[in-house]
Amino acid sequence: MPARVLLVEDEALLLRLLEQFLAQCGFEIAAFARGRPALAAFQRQPEAYQAAVIDLTLPDITGADLLRSLRSKKPGLPAVLCSGFPEPPPEASQPRTRFLQKPFLPQELRDALLDLLG
Repeated sequence: MPARVLLVEDEALLLRLLEQFLAQCGFEIAAFARGRPALAAFQRQPEAYQAAVIDLTLPDITGADLLRSLRSKKPGLPAVLCSGFPEPPPEASQPRTRFLQKPFLPQELRDALLDLLG
């Protein structure tokens, strides 16, 4: 059974690109352009998700706050945090967390997910 990934990215083109690429890599993707709808979907079925990919600058909630909320329901959820800012946020130093600075290659995201899901 493929790993189900919660993908949250507010840039529409990047969201579709990553969704398609990760699906081609064998992941099942639940894609969202906003954090709050992603959180609502996750809270309905936290056991359905094996990892999350979160943009840190979302229009409705910070990616860091979203990650905290997800992990309050499912501690240790593997997560990849993405941002155009060069400095990783403090959350990136948590266990089972990776940081990718934009722009990144889709293969880098795939590799980070595979490493986390190990």
